[in-house]
Amino acid sequence: MSQLSRPEQRARAVGGPVAGGSLARRGATLLVGAGLAASGPTAVAGAGDWAELTGTERRIGAVHALGTDVAVFLLLGSLIARLRGRHALATGLGLAGNTIVAGAGFLDGHLALNRGTARRCETGGLLDPGRGCERKDAMRRVRRSRYG
Repeated sequence: MSQLSRPEQRARAVGGPVAGGSLARRGATLLVGAGLAASGPTAVAGAGDWAELTGTERRIGAVHALGTDVAVFLLLGSLIARLRGRHALATGLGLAGNTIVAGAGFLDGHLALNRGTARRCETGGLLDPGRGCERKDAMRRVRRSRYG
């Protein structure tokens, strides 16, 4: 077994397998990079959903998008700091980014579950709040029969 330096011994004693310490730096860097790589396609999908929203839901979606953008930049700063060996700064930026993305995720959950934007009708499109899919689908059938 290899000898651990004093800081590594302290990190292992204090954080152990939960916090990871200096032994988890490589894995943390890979995870932050993978999360940033996934943020691009996720943002494109979110922009598509946001384009279908109106009124209050659209404003809530804009705040959600702003929060995730800020979090992405903080996590990008964390990745750059990790690659430059500034691990304390990287950890702080990562914690800040994850805290903000948790708040943005809360807003997204509110939009999807409480405001009904995740409920989709069989014919496509979003659920019409207060009226339901049946009403919206019936209106589409009427429009199609009248206007071809």
